[in-house]
Amino acid sequence: SSETIQDKGIHLVSEKPVNVYALNWDQNSADVAVIYPVSSLGHKYFTMCYTPNVDNDPEHGRNSEFLIVASEDNTSIDITPSVATDGGRAADVQFSITLNKGEVYQVQSLNQRNLAGQGDLSGSFIKSDKPVAVYSGNFSTTVPYLDGASYDHLFEQIPPLQTWGREYYAVPLLTRQADRNRVMASEKST
Repeated sequence: SSETIQDKGIHLVSEKPVNVYALNWDQNSADVAVIYPVSSLGHKYFTMCYTPNVDNDPEHGRNSEFLIVASEDNTSIDITPSVATDGGRAADVQFSITLNKGEVYQVQSLNQRNLAGQGDLSGSFIKSDKPVAVYSGNFSTTVPYLDGASYDHLFEQIPPLQTWGREYYAVPLLTRQADRNRVMASEKST
């Protein structure tokens, strides 16, 4: 469903405050994302994905990807993908879409062996005139990137640009051999 508008958004409303997580599960692979409340959505986002394990079979591609969900009707969105997309959009060339409340729009990276300009959609820029939610990650990959290894799905809801900070704490997990952190700058020469 890359680069098609679909009516698949879920709108959750509660009487009292709740904390929401989304679990995407498949055999031998799963990932969980914290879901942000509508009041914390924004207008500008940079995506954070990961290098996909390229697979020529379109039924089993390992694309990097992001998804936009509109919170209001008639939301105008400008998208600038950082690499070529599965739907034929060129890297670093802006295109626009319009979504209504609850509609979603997914973009996946181009997924063909031995072609330049495809792969990790990290750094794709999304700008909207009304608040949207953005999720990004990978259909399936390995961290670190290892060709031929077993794959895991990755996804997170991305915080809007206005919530970014300048100082962070990271806590290593005791049972892991190593932790990997990715840092993205919102401005040049950071």
